[in-house]
Amino acid sequence: MNGPNTIKVNSATYGQNCGVSEGNFTSNVSSSCDGHAICKFFVDYNKYGDPSYGCAKTFTVSYSCGTVQKSGTIPAEAANQTITLDCSNYLIEPNSQPNSQPNSQTINVASNITALNSLIQNVSINQQTNPTLYQQIQSLKTQISNYLNGNGSLPVVTPALAQTLIQNVSVDPKTNPSL
Repeated sequence: MNGPNTIKVNSATYGQNCGVSEGNFTSNVSSSCDGHAICKFFVDYNKYGDPSYGCAKTFTVSYSCGTVQKSGTIPAEAANQTITLDCSNYLIEPNSQPNSQPNSQTINVASNITALNSLIQNVSINQQTNPTLYQQIQSLKTQISNYLNGNGSLPVVTPALAQTLIQNVSVDPKTNPSL
C-alpha cells in the first residue's frame, strides 16, 4: 500500500468519450506520477499518440493517496493540457498497521514536517512530573531530526500526542510570531 502522501495511479484514460478503451494511459501516468506527493501530467498526444484521431477527447485519471481515492478530469479537448494529481495535503490517515485498533489514527506529517519541527522545539515538559510524555517528545525530536537529515523514516504522531504537544507549547509571540 502506498502512503497517504504518495500517489498511486489506478487508471488513466485519454479519449474514453470517443470509444477508446479505459486505462489506455495508465502506464504513462503511473510512470510519471507514482510515488510522488504532487505530479503535473501533461497530456501530450505527440509523445503518447492520438488514440482517436478527429474526436475531441477527455482525459480522466483515478488515483489513491493511501486509502483515500481521488480522481480528476480534463474536458474535451484534453490534448496539450495539464492535470495535477495531489496527495500532499493528507494529514490524517487511518492507521493500517496489523495490530492497531479499528478507529485509531496517526497523523502523517510529511507536508508539515518543518512546522512540526518548529513546534516541538518549543514544547516544555517537566521530565520529573511526566517522564513518559517527556520521553515521547525526546523520541519524536530525534525522529524528526533524523528524517530532516535523511537518516530516518517519517515520524508517526497520534492525534492524542499532537494535542498534547499543542497544549504544552510555549512560544513568545514577539520572538516567534509564525508559531
